[in-house]
Amino acid sequence: MTTLYLYTYFTAPVSSSIVITAEIKKIRKGRYGMEATALVPKIAGGSGSITRFTFSLKRGILSAICPDGRLNIHNRSVLVDGTKMEQPAISTCTARETLR
Repeated sequence: MTTLYLYTYFTAPVSSSIVITAEIKKIRKGRYGMEATALVPKIAGGSGSITRFTFSLKRGILSAICPDGRLNIHNRSVLVDGTKMEQPAISTCTARETLR
């Protein structure tokens, strides 16, 4: 299992920053080969919330394989009040040429 630390800074309702810990593990579930689970701590004593989350990968940190030109991602969120949301996403990708 790998631990990924996500750092974020926000300005409203108060200026602060938080670190979100995400546990990443390998799985075998159809097309999906990895699963990441993150628990977001309370923001502004419970008065704040995440309204947008963007995740980008830099070369060399993590890699993905998409031999058929599609990178499938599935997001499952569970909110404090028990609300559950699921969202699949498919992104096109191209194979990088092997350096010789």
